[in-house]
Amino acid sequence: MLIFRSHGKQIELLGSTIVEWLAYGLAVFLILFPKGGFKAGSVPLTWGYGLIGIALIFGVPFWLLRISPKIPRGILGLSLSLAPLQLLFLYSLLFNGFADFGFALSDLVAFFLLPFAFVGIFSQFLPEIRMERLLVLARWLIFLAAAYGIFLFVWRLTTGTYIEIPFLTVNLDDIGTLDSKYNSRSGGLFKLISTYNNGNQYGVATLLLLPLFDAFEHSRFRKLLVRAALVLTLSRTVWIGLILNEAFDVGRHLLGDLRSSKKFSIRLSVRYSTFFGFGRLALATAFVLGMTLLFSGVSFLFDSSLGGRTVYFEDAGPLTVFPSAPVAQFAEIIYLSALTMLGWAGLAAVVLLFCSPVLLAIRFEELRRTTLQVAALQGLILYIPLAAMDGALNYIPTMAFYWFLWMLFIYGGSYDGPRATRYKANVRQIFTRRAPRSLTS
Repeated sequence: MLIFRSHGKQIELLGSTIVEWLAYGLAVFLILFPKGGFKAGSVPLTWGYGLIGIALIFGVPFWLLRISPKIPRGILGLSLSLAPLQLLFLYSLLFNGFADFGFALSDLVAFFLLPFAFVGIFSQFLPEIRMERLLVLARWLIFLAAAYGIFLFVWRLTTGTYIEIPFLTVNLDDIGTLDSKYNSRSGGLFKLISTYNNGNQYGVATLLLLPLFDAFEHSRFRKLLVRAALVLTLSRTVWIGLILNEAFDVGRHLLGDLRSSKKFSIRLSVRYSTFFGFGRLALATAFVLGMTLLFSGVSFLFDSSLGGRTVYFEDAGPLTVFPSAPVAQFAEIIYLSALTMLGWAGLAAVVLLFCSPVLLAIRFEELRRTTLQVAALQGLILYIPLAAMDGALNYIPTMAFYWFLWMLFIYGGSYDGPRATRYKANVRQIFTRRAPRSLTS
């Protein structure tokens, strides 16, 4: 077995370059073991975020040597969308301070460090990574996290305890505390938590990657198992996210089919796969509604407390235009937290950032060129409604996934996977005014 060999100007170790091994390590400790690590006070220090820090330290010097005067339009668009929120955070920290150091640090990591790391630094090394290998690994890691989650769910029902592996599946300081992390449900059930330690966090983080998983995963069994894991989170936010993801898929394919019809043709053509998509959407909706009624009863449909979230409205102080409160945690409803913590300007800044992928995709064709970019775009769009229910913004690894998708959205234009032709063609119909002369399947 060849351990070392030359690959261009780089040295390969066991078939991969150092940059690739670092990317693989990030994937493993962000997707499969996101909570592994320990705490310094109230601040969790995880292996995944630690690797991000190490990659930044070694990557910045190479990035400085590679800086190009030509800036992609997607980067300019992102910078203009992110800058207002960053300025409001700096203003609030300067004049209002912070209410909780751990959460304030998490906010800075989410909106300063992670976008700089993924979009600024790591993106420059994408040409040196064999994307097909990274995508295969990511697919398997998403599947393994779901499979382990289902196993742990059954284990918890059977034995009444969790399996905890310190430093790997659970933070060292969180051992024995999983039952206190809002994972319980009525009837003695507990949410599926996998290695994320919380059902909602697992669900939201996995939903971000679900379009990417679907675009490159070929096994129906693995797709079904991942969805089963998301259903077993027993989270209404996650269930709604599943329906929305299916709806986005159906809508994308339907618009693509309709636009692909001849311009003056009376007969409109729709693929059988699109009709099957409607069937899947109807089944998913019926199943989620049934599960919701089973666990919450009809009262959930008329729950004026929004699942206990109206307390955030009641606790909100006087609203101002600019930040007047210390920097603290983004609670479940991200938009409300932005409003109460950063003022009306903060709400506008968060909405601008989260909605900017849609605006940029409509404006710039190079951001919707490949399967990779379109899947990343759908994940980013999916977070817009999730943030209105339970965005899990301050919790690892949600925002790492979010900015990873941004990186693929802007810089993924040079990679096409094996399923690119049909997937890409459908999306191009949505964003372009003129339909192609023909599109067959």
